[in-house]
Amino acid sequence: MVFNCAITGGIDDISNNLILWQKNGKILDYISEYPSDQLILYRYSIESNKVKPVKKISRNEFAEWFKLDKYPTQ
Repeated sequence: MVFNCAITGGIDDISNNLILWQKNGKILDYISEYPSDQLILYRYSIESNKVKPVKKISRNEFAEWFKLDKYPTQ
């Protein structure tokens, strides 16, 4: 399942552009844009309650993630 969201709070807004919930329900992968010029893929484990950075994402890779969304917003 892919979600689109943003966390806002002023000058230091954090944009979590895509969230992918793994089928096993125990892991969330998400791409966050913070600082605003860097896209980073993170992995959050629900069991351990820990977040790990996985890798930096290019704008082209980021666009590929939208293909995973079965119900895109227009």
